[in-house]
Amino acid sequence: MNLNWQALEQAWLAAVTEAIVATASAHPTERLYAGAFWLLYSDGVKIAAPVFALNSENTDPADRWCPSEWRWSWSPLDEILARVDLLYEPLESLDVDESTFDVLVEEHIEMLARVSRRVTELVRSQHVVAKSSAFSPKFFVGIVDQTQSARDAFDYLKRSVDEDLIAASGILEAPIIQADPE
Repeated sequence: MNLNWQALEQAWLAAVTEAIVATASAHPTERLYAGAFWLLYSDGVKIAAPVFALNSENTDPADRWCPSEWRWSWSPLDEILARVDLLYEPLESLDVDESTFDVLVEEHIEMLARVSRRVTELVRSQHVVAKSSAFSPKFFVGIVDQTQSARDAFDYLKRSVDEDLIAASGILEAPIIQADPE
């Protein structure tokens, strides 16, 4: 299998940053509070590209931590994020044993967590080409995936977002992510 995790990580970093800047620029009256990787799918032979979503403070409180309901979850981010999908071709039909597959899934999650932390750092340190007023002071990018088990969802969140941002965001009060999953 020929997969360059570093190239995939750099592609995600560029695409997510571009998507955030484009969304902030196109909607100057909105205040983004989070970006999320979600719909992480793997089935033993395939690891699919996750969906990336963004949302603003001007949202239904019931959907605050449900990326599938976020305002910018599919289009118009599709065009920007489609470039990353091409890099997933080696992961679309894997012929590996179960333990190797599990290692690949773990590497994938770690790569998305690194991208999340790096983009969060870029936005919070104002190293993106967007007005700082476009972002909530608690803004972060993380893995917020309600399609996973509660245990995995919480683990992915902790791996991708600093503890202080998790606590400040209010996400742990959401029924989707719980601090003490069983």
